[in-house]
Amino acid sequence: MNDNFEKLVQGFKKPSLEYSPVVMWFWNGAITPEGITYQLEKFREQNITEFFIHYCPGCDVEYLTDAHMELIKHVVKEAKRLGMHYWIYDEYEYPSGVAGGLILEKDPKYAQKEICCEARYLNPCGMRETVLKRGTFISAQSMKIVDGKYCMVDVTDKCEITQGEEFAYVEYQNNYSVPEKVLFFFVTRNETNMPSTDCCPNAKGMRGYLNIINKEAVAEFLNMTINTHKKAVGDEFGKTVRGIFTDEPTSLRHFWCHIPGPWDDGMFEMFEEMFGYSLKPYLYTLFYEPKSEEEAKARDDYRSLIKKLYLENFVGQYAEWCKENNLIFTGHFGGEEEIVASIYQGNFQTALSYMDIPGMDCIFPPYKYDEPNWNIAGKLVSSVAKYNNIDRILCETFTGSGWNTDFPIMRRVVNRLLVMGANMIQYMGAHYSLRESRKKDMLPSSHGYINPLFKHYNIYNEYVAALSYLSAQTRPDGKIMLISPLRQSIQDFNVMDNVINSLRMHIQVVYENAVNALAWGGMGFDIFSEDNVDKITYHDGYMEAFGYKFEYIVLPGMKYVDGIMAKALKEMKAHGIKIIFLDAIPENIPESCGKVDFGFNGTLIEGYDNVYQDGNVYFVDGYDAALYNKVIKDIIPETELNLECDTRIYIGPRKNDYAKLWFICNDENEDTVAYVDAVPGIKFYNTTTKEEVSCYAVENGRIALTLAPYEMVVAIKDLNSTEEYVCNKVEYTESVDYVVNPMMAFQAVGGNMLPMKKYEVYDEDLQEWREGNGLVDLPEGMHLPRSTVYKVRGEVRFEYIPENVYINAEVFSLKSLKLNGNELDKTANTVRWGEGDMRLDVTKYVKHGKNIIEMDVETDKVFVTEKIPFIFFSGDFWVNEKNAAVPAGMYIGPGGWEKQGYPYFCGDGIYSVAVDMIGMDKNAFCRPCKKAVLKIDSTLAAEVYVNGKLVGKNIWKPGEVDITDALHDMANDITIRLTSTYSNLLAGIARSANDKFDTYTVNGIMKPLVITLYN
Repeated sequence: MNDNFEKLVQGFKKPSLEYSPVVMWFWNGAITPEGITYQLEKFREQNITEFFIHYCPGCDVEYLTDAHMELIKHVVKEAKRLGMHYWIYDEYEYPSGVAGGLILEKDPKYAQKEICCEARYLNPCGMRETVLKRGTFISAQSMKIVDGKYCMVDVTDKCEITQGEEFAYVEYQNNYSVPEKVLFFFVTRNETNMPSTDCCPNAKGMRGYLNIINKEAVAEFLNMTINTHKKAVGDEFGKTVRGIFTDEPTSLRHFWCHIPGPWDDGMFEMFEEMFGYSLKPYLYTLFYEPKSEEEAKARDDYRSLIKKLYLENFVGQYAEWCKENNLIFTGHFGGEEEIVASIYQGNFQTALSYMDIPGMDCIFPPYKYDEPNWNIAGKLVSSVAKYNNIDRILCETFTGSGWNTDFPIMRRVVNRLLVMGANMIQYMGAHYSLRESRKKDMLPSSHGYINPLFKHYNIYNEYVAALSYLSAQTRPDGKIMLISPLRQSIQDFNVMDNVINSLRMHIQVVYENAVNALAWGGMGFDIFSEDNVDKITYHDGYMEAFGYKFEYIVLPGMKYVDGIMAKALKEMKAHGIKIIFLDAIPENIPESCGKVDFGFNGTLIEGYDNVYQDGNVYFVDGYDAALYNKVIKDIIPETELNLECDTRIYIGPRKNDYAKLWFICNDENEDTVAYVDAVPGIKFYNTTTKEEVSCYAVENGRIALTLAPYEMVVAIKDLNSTEEYVCNKVEYTESVDYVVNPMMAFQAVGGNMLPMKKYEVYDEDLQEWREGNGLVDLPEGMHLPRSTVYKVRGEVRFEYIPENVYINAEVFSLKSLKLNGNELDKTANTVRWGEGDMRLDVTKYVKHGKNIIEMDVETDKVFVTEKIPFIFFSGDFWVNEKNAAVPAGMYIGPGGWEKQGYPYFCGDGIYSVAVDMIGMDKNAFCRPCKKAVLKIDSTLAAEVYVNGKLVGKNIWKPGEVDITDALHDMANDITIRLTSTYSNLLAGIARSANDKFDTYTVNGIMKPLVITLYN
């Protein structure tokens, strides 16, 4: 084994802290220097050294004020003391660009402008009609379709225009005897309601977004946001302050709200200077499907102009500012997984190439993980890093994962991200307070395992760090180049077709299925931009780009390509490079109004009814991912491992000068077996224990990899070794399973929980009590102004009163609290997550039957999802099916807590059971055994104690802990401490944005414990 290979393996086993996950720290509460110090020290204890601060609703310090910067100074001072690094997040909430709306409040001229179209069918016979539209009127065109083509007539001079400060009044008279369709074009301010403007209190609810293609507007943003930080902590730039994260800036759209097209003053002049003709006669092509080459060219040229302005005025200016100030430029743009989002941003690969650490996000919830369109984002960004020789790829993740996200789900997500190329995992997020408003998002944030203050986070931290290290030492490997279909998406995106969800556009589906087919097949591939095709050089049988060789090229759904791509395809065909067209063959060159004369004369391939071949060129007529996967494997039959599996296995091949590795992960929630070739010099490593696995079976040169649910195995090959793979004999020749007594003593640490669920809110307008909607939210249709006090009453039932009963409440927003008419002291008296809570002994106030809670509550000063404070009782009781407290039993059996009297309980649950080893030996199993393993069927984080000794921790399946050294020959006490997330409590009493999250998670030991003895 060479020294470099040994160093790679040792780095995997003991990775540097720089490869640990980074944290997005959500500031959403009453931020204090003491709280900052406390939480930073907790982060450091978990080996977190890199963090971002995301300023969120609920933070009691106004954004970018002197008080805000004083806190940032304290952050930098403490980070420096603790050996940590602070990264600036450049916005209040998101998307980046408006400094929480402060820029637009200062000067509305910096607001984003867009061109919009009002299409009207006007009545015949001289009737005058009026169009009223916010914005500035610029043009009117009469539209007819003759012989399948548009017949457009400029009728601007026939309009009578009254241009007001905000609105334009346009009068037009139809002189024809039939209805006339007229398109009226306006330039208006984009006033989309976005978190970065709507939620910032000191921006007074400003709406809109930054004119991100305007150089002066972007300079103002950098000055207001980043220069404010520079004045406060600039002496630590490049030291304690490592870099800047920009979040989803985009000139295209904001979260499914597609805008027709960005606009700026002087756009007509800029367009004519760049392309030599006027855009005005072709404005309709921005909204309607082109029907001629000239119309396709105008649409393409407009997008090219926006791309140029975006890259120069935002991305380029930002990158240069970071370079001059010694800061790392990172973050991600909006919609990497969505091809249409690329059309205004210079093909994401071009924009991302300006970044020192290119990034992406993957914040989809668990039920979306089987719809892996974010494979596109991972591959796209990792390809950018590869071509630019960058080690790290940032990915923010988990924000939208829901309260019930556990470690097995987290491992599944990160495994997939690593396979696709991400290796700087940014967890979102660590809320400063769990009682203040959460991050406003499409889905609720998770507040359990994902928060790095969770006590077992360091185990997961080490897992991610080890794999991130391996990824950073290598580059994606493969011989397939997949082209991102930018030109096609430009032509497919028709605003007037009401394309709201562009993820379902046909070109998106074809592109997504192509990426997924390659990813599922374990084939090495890169996504390549049309912008970079001119960097390819050609050789017989292969081509080179950025120092890497490719033998195959795949083009998904592309009827439109640019002229350079068209020329390149002819070169590839002439040099024998295999070309695979999926769903379409190129026909048009939009920027020159030209046609592609590709000369494809394919014949049907045997075994298919829709796949054709013409020499080294193939055409697949269809868009199904499974079809793509099969065809590509037939055309490209050899991959080094030759994966064979009936279930979904992802393989990510990577390589450097001395080693090749494969991330091999099972993406199913069940055991699966994958067969791969026994490659010389290969070794397999367990990613949890970091130990080499040397007992996989080999048959006819094939290795049978048995993978547990969501398990990752790493195969590493020493490129200098020709040593054959050897399957060592299994160490143990005999084993016996003993099932432990299923009934176990159980203790709910801190007591069981019973939340207030049924409640009413007093409606001052109607002068009546209105029932809540069954969740912690205002009644249906009821809306209250911010900072308004309102009354709430609710109930809980106690059919048994234990020795001590406590009431627990969030003190935030509570003005008064009564239990059965008794006023309670709501002063914060406990600290959890750095913020105050109330916990009071209310035994003397609790009565049998119905108990009434009354509250005066103040609405939040900013938008939040939850309106009613969390209220729950705790004590030694069970909760029955009628949602009432009843006497608690001492024992529970296998199964979920929610079915055994603990439907809302979260926290630590302790199981205890006695095990008699003499009783086990009655089957004449030889003693002493060589190894004893305790098997626990649970997805929760577990600490295992045997006879008072901590013998191991486990955070995912399979729950196996070696207990050999702690076992006695006779009686043994086994204690298992399970720790759950807050999901049961929060899902039980808080409103989520999606019904899929309003369910209990499975907490508990689901099957009887098993001890396996090995000889």
